[in-house]
Amino acid sequence: MRYNQAHMMSTKVRITLLALALALYAPALMADRPEWPMPRVRAALPGSGEPLYRETFINPAREGTISHVASLAPLEGGGMIAAWYSGSREGARDVSIYLSWLNPDTGLWSKPRKVMDRAKASRDLGRYVKKVGNAMLHSEPNGKLWMFYSTMAVGGWSMSRVSYTSSLDGGLTWERSKPLHLGPALNLTNNVKNRPVTLDDGSFLIPAYHELARKFSVAVRFDPDTERYEKRRMSQSGRNIQPAIVEGPGGTLTALFRNMSKEGKRFARRSTSHDGGASWTPLEETDLPNPNSGLDAIRLSNGRMLAAANDTKKGRHRLSLLISKDNGMNWERVFKVEDGEPDNKSEFSYPFMARDSAGNIHLAYTYKRERIRHVMFNEAWIIEQSNKMKKGDGKN
Repeated sequence: MRYNQAHMMSTKVRITLLALALALYAPALMADRPEWPMPRVRAALPGSGEPLYRETFINPAREGTISHVASLAPLEGGGMIAAWYSGSREGARDVSIYLSWLNPDTGLWSKPRKVMDRAKASRDLGRYVKKVGNAMLHSEPNGKLWMFYSTMAVGGWSMSRVSYTSSLDGGLTWERSKPLHLGPALNLTNNVKNRPVTLDDGSFLIPAYHELARKFSVAVRFDPDTERYEKRRMSQSGRNIQPAIVEGPGGTLTALFRNMSKEGKRFARRSTSHDGGASWTPLEETDLPNPNSGLDAIRLSNGRMLAAANDTKKGRHRLSLLISKDNGMNWERVFKVEDGEPDNKSEFSYPFMARDSAGNIHLAYTYKRERIRHVMFNEAWIIEQSNKMKKGDGKN
């Protein structure tokens, strides 16, 4: 009897506490979320008038070392900065994040400089870091540079966390890293790959994703002045990660997702937002093949969308540039950047695109896991390649 009475009292106490909590927090839960700013609309510059295409390597080959997951950001004066990670293998403890700077006058990249490793990340964050990984760069109009990167204390990519740092001198020196808290469970299973989109108030939208148990993507609005941030879900289910967000007409946003589905043929999926990334439409399947690989996309000055992707049924041996006239649903290949044998050694993956101050487009990608390859071209060259494809004499 005493046990039943005590149990009943305990239940009443829990119910009372729950009711009190609901009374306190219900107004906040029921209130409308504040509107997010819309994307900052800027006319896309087409670059120089004559067709332009250049290709080179960002880093030298080093025996016994892999290089993977590149990122780019424009700098003042027409330069670019690149980030990637290198080490003995993907996920190894000796992996470090490197930077290199492009001289716009010579077209040459500087000697790579190591800026982050597990030891420095551990000191900055005040916790144990077993290994570091993906690094994503973003430059503000005022010249401030941000780097978001992943760290892991245990396990692999599905146990990663995102940290960030900033630089006021173009990446030469960096502030102490801080954690980006995106998950309730020890802040695990968060990662980044593609570039952010700038919003009207100066904040920017970071495409991030989760991989532990359920695989889905989130849009993180980050205020660079206060360093406050909040996230919104981009995809509910379907194993879709690494979104590439593209600005569109009227402030709309379109996201293309890497498809990790295990069933049937895989195609990239698409979602749109009409409120600055606060909410997203249900996913739609495009006709762009996606063999469970990262991709990137940008908007051209004529309104069409340009993607860099592995447009194969299986494998990452081909990397192509493709054009969409209908906001990412249907695609036409205009150029094969790489086309190797379908084996493990012919991997050309994880493309990342950015524009310089003149409007020229820069593409960086993993080259056979050995080096980071860089390609620069303009819209006149894209039009030239598209016309060649129509005539049947292009690199198809």
